[in-house]
Amino acid sequence: MRIDLGWRSMLRKLNRVLPASLVKQRKEGGFTLDYIEWNTAADILDDVTPEWQNYIKSVQVIDNTVIVTVGIKLYNAETSEWISRENVGIEKIGSADVGDIASNAFAMAFKRAATLFGVGRHLYKAPEYAKFRQATESQLKDILSLMDSNAIPEEFHAPIKGLIESGNFEYSRAEAAINTYSKVEPADKADKPVSKKRSATKDKSEDSSKAA
Repeated sequence: MRIDLGWRSMLRKLNRVLPASLVKQRKEGGFTLDYIEWNTAADILDDVTPEWQNYIKSVQVIDNTVIVTVGIKLYNAETSEWISRENVGIEKIGSADVGDIASNAFAMAFKRAATLFGVGRHLYKAPEYAKFRQATESQLKDILSLMDSNAIPEEFHAPIKGLIESGNFEYSRAEAAINTYSKVEPADKADKPVSKKRSATKDKSEDSSKAA
């Protein structure tokens, strides 16, 4: 059943302050941060706009890190079109205490995509998050620097910027991303042929062996 809310009215409903009973807490980088579970975000979408859809845009594994990009689509009755917003979840293989790596990365990406429509966004405006973002500023600058130098493949630029702009790029995730992407060689380096000097040395060594 379609509920034809006005677009702005729907966004206001999605962006409402959530009751404390729906909010969880976790420790991250020495801070206590509020968050919601992915299924709570799904319940809110069900309540406000039952026809919402989600999709998995990509699943990638780079240097033992799983990166899942998830999108959520909401119907805009005013323009008769679907509006989609995407975000990513990052989970390092071997880091999950509960659940599996892929589902954890999906849950993270889903929550972040929902946040772009306003679901639970108020949680990221708390004073504790302001301090948290200051603490992670240097990590984010490192990531942006890697992007500028093309050390991070271009296809990851948009989702990473989405994470940063949404204000929920976590300390450990930022650190993991730096470690992951800094090990990815740019294509021009990866495709370089072996230098002539090295080849000549190898050939000389082989000739000496034959002569012996």
